[in-house]
Amino acid sequence: MSFNNSHDVSQSEYGPGKFPLGPIKGLLLCYSRQRSRLLCGIILLTSIMAITLPVLNLTLVYPAFTNIIISSIEEDAQRIARHLLPASLKQTSLTHKNLTNRLFADIYKLEHDFGLMKVKIFSATGEVLYSTETADIGHLADKPYFHNIVAKGLPYTKLVIKNEKTAEGKSFPLDVVEAYAPFMDGDQFLGAFEMYYDITKRKERMDQLIRYSTTGMVLLSACLLTAVFILMRKETARIAADENTKKLKEEVDRITRHDLKSPLTGVLSGIEYLEKFTKLDEEQASITNDMRITANTGISMINLSMDLYKMETGSYEYDPTIMDILAVISRATSDLAVLSSLKGITVLITKSGTPLGEDDTLSVSAEETLCYSLIANLLKNAIEASGIGKNITMDITENDNMTLTIHNSGAVPEEIRETFFDKYTTADKTKGTGLGTYSAKLMAQTMGGSIEMATSEEDGTKVRVTLPKTLPQKTA
Repeated sequence: MSFNNSHDVSQSEYGPGKFPLGPIKGLLLCYSRQRSRLLCGIILLTSIMAITLPVLNLTLVYPAFTNIIISSIEEDAQRIARHLLPASLKQTSLTHKNLTNRLFADIYKLEHDFGLMKVKIFSATGEVLYSTETADIGHLADKPYFHNIVAKGLPYTKLVIKNEKTAEGKSFPLDVVEAYAPFMDGDQFLGAFEMYYDITKRKERMDQLIRYSTTGMVLLSACLLTAVFILMRKETARIAADENTKKLKEEVDRITRHDLKSPLTGVLSGIEYLEKFTKLDEEQASITNDMRITANTGISMINLSMDLYKMETGSYEYDPTIMDILAVISRATSDLAVLSSLKGITVLITKSGTPLGEDDTLSVSAEETLCYSLIANLLKNAIEASGIGKNITMDITENDNMTLTIHNSGAVPEEIRETFFDKYTTADKTKGTGLGTYSAKLMAQTMGGSIEMATSEEDGTKVRVTLPKTLPQKTA
């Protein structure tokens, strides 16, 4: 078989070497496919982790370490202040008079032992009673934090990075923690200690640790994102290849169906010639008749498959007429009588639960060929699924629409219940194509109707088809 330019399917938007989808579109395309959803979920989770880990390290871990340092220094300041203050002053407001030389000596010693850069002692009024920088003595603490926090008995601590301003408006060439330790007698504020701790080395070690940790996480995240990108490219390319293969198959099928009609038409012409111009004995006439039936069946199947392709692509020209659906149901039942008799099955046709009368009719708006194909497909499936000797009922009801319910005793296998009307869905049929229920759904929808299925081991299977009784109004 040769293909001309009008049938060329080698060029595609998903052709070899092409990757037309961006990362977001690729992820959405992956997620739209059932079998790819788990992989896409893993890809999405990995991407979130890869982005989140370094951010968490900088926004949560680093501040947490800093808070630990500040909290420990705050506790140290409280302990040092309690240690420095003589027992005789623990219930007395701090003044110039009750500060002793021994207290100053202890402060001098602690400055060297604990690496204190600066120490101040405040009275209850906020006056600086003592400072390692004598210029501060006599000044009053006028900052809101002193009166609103420290004077209320609460410790106050602040981390000051190199050359930043302290709470008092001064700057240091080192990283320091400024800590206030208040003294209280019940609710009465007695005074406070202020201490400056040099944490430059500790902070450098912490910053180095955070840098190493963040760098490691960034590298890990980069590797994860690279792996995610590669996986997404492969999965999207696989889906694109599947789409390309599907389109190619559909196009080849369409061309094949079209081209097969010509030899079958030639076979029919040859049969007609033999019958008209050749004397055939009884056996030869029977053989040519069988050949004619087979060729006609083949052409009918090709025509129907071409119509299904048009329905899939939305190019089918639906031309409904008012027809008797009961006559079509009876013809389909008659045509499948041999198949049903082989299994000892009786097909019962009823109208609202009552057996049909000879003169009963029911008009619907549809195409007779589509109706016949739809009903014959569903009835054939029902016969094949039924147990031997189990009857099948075809019940018709009418109100605004016509509803045909086909009931058989067999249950649809669990693995295909969710995809019963999908293309190529089949089970327990070695020669099945999986197009019967799919084509029935297409034809029902084309005729403005609907189709649904309910099944269970106890009640068997019911397929319900609804079709309009009146012709659709044509829009101007």
